[in-house]
Amino acid sequence: MAINLIKAGQTVVLAKENSGLRKVTLGLRWGALTEKKEEKKEKVSLLSAIFGGGRRSSSSESFMSGGAVDVDSAVILLDGNGRKVDRVYYAMRSAQGVYHAGDDRSGNNQFGEVDNEEIYVDLQKLNPAVKEIYVIANIFSGANDFNDRRLRGSYVRLLNSENNDELVRYELDEFKGMRGVVLGKLYKHSGDWKFKALGQGVQSGSIDVIERAIIG
Repeated sequence: MAINLIKAGQTVVLAKENSGLRKVTLGLRWGALTEKKEEKKEKVSLLSAIFGGGRRSSSSESFMSGGAVDVDSAVILLDGNGRKVDRVYYAMRSAQGVYHAGDDRSGNNQFGEVDNEEIYVDLQKLNPAVKEIYVIANIFSGANDFNDRRLRGSYVRLLNSENNDELVRYELDEFKGMRGVVLGKLYKHSGDWKFKALGQGVQSGSIDVIERAIIG
């Protein structure tokens, strides 16, 4: 069952609620994959309007009608003192225990098994120095902020890779005026991996700027 992260700062003890958690997937979805769901809703709404079943939705335009939108996913790996150990993103797609499935530059592709972009983390195979993993999403090009109409319904989520149970999810279109967001962090505490929602918006879409906001 998904745990909806409504408030920033909410902490979820992943290993306690999912005994033996060993692998997680970070999924980022926007664009064409989300559009298919919205088109289905629009058809239902249109039929309702025709046959008197309700009011027609006003969101009839296609997400991608205004051009491609490139949203990126990334993770930043830190040691116990807050120093960077590694970064996995579109330009450097692997590190010990971490793999980025591929860079969707338009919102029209699917490099993950389910979502546009996915990053796979094997918590047992990480560099032993890694104690924190920050989860990031940023707009590289094509939209002014996450509230752009073409990003309606976009999200980033964390799943148990072994059974595909969705653990946590963030809706990105809530971050109005922001091109980057630090969604939260995985961190190891007393032998358990936990997830803390942060929801820290960053006006810049530069991953370097976002990284500095984390590390300082």
